[in-house]
Amino acid sequence: MQQPKLSIIIPLYNAEKYLPTCLDSIIAADIERLELLLIDDGSTDRSGDLCQEYEIKYPYFRYIRQE
Repeated sequence: MQQPKLSIIIPLYNAEKYLPTCLDSIIAADIERLELLLIDDGSTDRSGDLCQEYEIKYPYFRYIRQE
């Protein structure tokens, strides 16, 4: 696997309402060799579930949860 050309870090906390729009817009940009890091700072909504769904579907997404 090649090194990512671009890394995007998205910090999130209770972003369930806006997360799909944000992530879908990045996917639509069709950037080659992208790495997307989703850093969840202990969300209490469905943000984590959404991130995990995207992580399964898109191998260049990486979900990290911290308290």
